Amino acid sequence: MYKFLIVLQLFVLYVGISQSWDIAVTHEKLLEFYTNEVKTKTIAFNTYPRSIAYNEVHEMILYVDKETNNDAICGYSIPFNTCQFFLDRNGRNIHGLAFDPITEFVFFTDVNERSINWITLEPESSKNANLLIKLDDGIPTDIAVDSCNGYVYWITTNLPTPKLERIRYNGSGREVILDLNALYTNSYYKLEPHSLAIDQITRKIYWMEPRNTSMYTIYYADLNGDNKIATTVINLFNYKFTNPTTNTLAVSASALFMSTWCSDCDRTILKLAKTEYTGESYIPMHVTNQIFSLVAKNKIRIHYIRYCEALHCTEPYNAADPYCVHGEKVFMQCLCKCKPGYIGKRCDVSVCSSYCFHGRCSVNDDGVPKCR
Repeated sequence: MYKFLIVLQLFVLYVGISQSWDIAVTHEKLLEFYTNEVKTKTIAFNTYPRSIAYNEVHEMILYVDKETNNDAICGYSIPFNTCQFFLDRNGRNIHGLAFDPITEFVFFTDVNERSINWITLEPESSKNANLLIKLDDGIPTDIAVDSCNGYVYWITTNLPTPKLERIRYNGSGREVILDLNALYTNSYYKLEPHSLAIDQITRKIYWMEPRNTSMYTIYYADLNGDNKIATTVINLFNYKFTNPTTNTLAVSASALFMSTWCSDCDRTILKLAKTEYTGESYIPMHVTNQIFSLVAKNKIRIHYIRYCEALHCTEPYNAADPYCVHGEKVFMQCLCKCKPGYIGKRCDVSVCSSYCFHGRCSVNDDGVPKCR
């Protein structure tokens, strides 16, 4: 698919096996990969990579190439150590970034335009953004996608009460899932909920809400907003950090990951249980730069596409017995687009069936039966 790779100036400081990583982080001008407590790879850029997302289809880290209100979206190919521009600079201030491995769409929020947009990764695309929704009030910040149901989720800030919202990929069905807390600790800080992450296995959405400048609560809820539960409360002062804070959250098949940083200490990744709080373990990074983004390695497309099909259809998907017998399944719906000459929920009924009493039935190019 990627015929033309634009190689940016980068330097591989340490190369490990491309598959050997669990999380990836960006800080300063670096992209780093970790597995357990071991750093497996470091990539140095001349520019600043910020928000990142994992493109599991092509083993690629998508990232926002940051300039002042003039951001681009690029992709770093893990196996080939090459980079490519997917969205050119055009006065954007991109905050949140998410990738859907089913449609292979990239969604992002533009803070300046108060909009949510999407692009494709096809090399023949125009490298222009497609508008999904523009907000009348509030600013969309962090973003996540539900690949099974075809929804984009985001946090709307700059409101008296921030909101967790969602909308379908086609721009329909916008709804507020939850009203979130908004805290003012002093005249210098306005603390907003942030860092969305969706777990396709448990069908939950996670986010962080600050209690003050050093204490954070991680919540999760059903994808429709029901059953909101506080799973973890982290007090960063317990780790003897100076001016501590946190800024990013990721979820894998087995755990939650949260980055922390402070003004005079090494940065740390906390590894947490996804539901009931049972303590935490650490992935020390031994860096002094602020962590900007964090992503966990997931294989949604490979492991859960059949689960997604079964979720939306009363009859489970079976490759040997396809849901649409003579047709194609409409994405994320239990509907079939039938070939000419076939009807029925699963395109399993011929229009010629019992159509001619004493003659031979044929079908024209438009699927209309005729008797001879």
